[in-house]
Amino acid sequence: MNNTQQKITIFDTTMRYGELTPGITMNLSQKIEIAKLLESIKVDVIEVGYPGVYSKDIEEISVIFQIVKESIICGLTGSNPQEITILGEIIKNAVRGRINIFTNVNTIHQPRLKQQDILENIANSIS
Repeated sequence: MNNTQQKITIFDTTMRYGELTPGITMNLSQKIEIAKLLESIKVDVIEVGYPGVYSKDIEEISVIFQIVKESIICGLTGSNPQEITILGEIIKNAVRGRINIFTNVNTIHQPRLKQQDILENIANSIS
């Protein structure tokens, strides 16, 4: 890749976000098939679940990262230290693992959160 080309990273959330759709559920077998398909088409990052909130996602992430070796297997977590620790323990043995941390930065609906508090929360989550 030369300096004028930029890498585009494909980050798929089908398995995590898709299940938030009313009436949509996926079992482990279906998620494995989706993961294999996504890896075969060279998706860079596959977000499998949110194990700090949904305990079934713990097994799903653990099984899928044993099968998928080229794509990065990712889990979602809030900025809660306990959620981050749970996901860190799960993903630490993956060939290519990632933790996707989100922090509520909506200061319009939560005016008590100040920008400095949000930035400190983000820094604490990452460290």
